[in-house]
Amino acid sequence: KLVKSGSNVVYEVAAQRTDVDQNIYTNIFYTMNNNKLTAVAETIVTSKEGLPFQYTQINFDWPKMKAYYTNKDLSNNKTGSKTINLNPKTMLARSSSFFFQNMIANKIPRDTFTLITPTGDSYGMSATVYYTPLTITVQGKAFQCYRVNMKADLGILAMILPDMNFYFQTEAPYEFVKYEGPQEGPTSPNIIQEVIL
Repeated sequence: KLVKSGSNVVYEVAAQRTDVDQNIYTNIFYTMNNNKLTAVAETIVTSKEGLPFQYTQINFDWPKMKAYYTNKDLSNNKTGSKTINLNPKTMLARSSSFFFQNMIANKIPRDTFTLITPTGDSYGMSATVYYTPLTITVQGKAFQCYRVNMKADLGILAMILPDMNFYFQTEAPYEFVKYEGPQEGPTSPNIIQEVIL
């Protein structure tokens, strides 16, 4: 949705994910300048049994090439913070779909970038688009998709890490269809996420 903030128009993307016993609410705010989306902030509220127990905030200062991460855990009353160095190709984990859609739209076969996780850690990543269409079925409906494979740039260690595969429709606007891979990081359980029809 569009949110007016002074003289700027800010785009807000909201999502909710339910894990076994908790709900995770994410809001990411972007500005648009010269047809380029730029992340401004991300907020994450995690709740159990309807009560928030963790707040996370990442604020971007692109002119200074810094992001400021804070996390407050209400269950143990601990607060943590860190400063993250940015580069022009740094993005939030939950914003990577936009990057992949741009790669597909511009027929870019491979690219590298820096990914910031919800824990405030950042990793060098690479993504490869496989332009051979695959048929992916979700809830009984078939989609023609391109596969995007994302890997952490961790040298020889990357060979043993689980694959992260994203599937996007082959027709513009290249909408997300499915994800297969780790839930949060290399040691987390593998999951499958699919678009809700």
